[in-house]
Amino acid sequence: MSWCGFAGTPLDQILRAHGIRTTLICGVATSVCVESTLRDADHHEYFPVMAKDATKAIGEGQREATECNVEKFFCWLTTGAERRAAGECWLRRVREGWTGCLPSATSAGLCRAPWGVHGPR
Repeated sequence: MSWCGFAGTPLDQILRAHGIRTTLICGVATSVCVESTLRDADHHEYFPVMAKDATKAIGEGQREATECNVEKFFCWLTTGAERRAAGECWLRRVREGWTGCLPSATSAGLCRAPWGVHGPR
């Protein structure tokens, strides 16, 4: 039995077939299923992003420990508000031909997500 979304599934083939490079991971059992999928996404050369407000840990302190590992070693952490702001920033950039984030979004720290400054990976 595997705790990862990639093991024994066609997920990698589906993502590659659609040219998807950034994965937004959420779910239950943050320190097991979510972290395993984040690690595998990284090993498959995706850019994994953990939706920290869309995960649930089984025990006390487990989500915080996973967030620490994720942020320090291999992934981005984000929240719903940050995803919306970064998405809006990216859309404005595309529509207006910008090559960087809007100054107001950057100064607010909202364009630190992978799709903010560098566009989707």
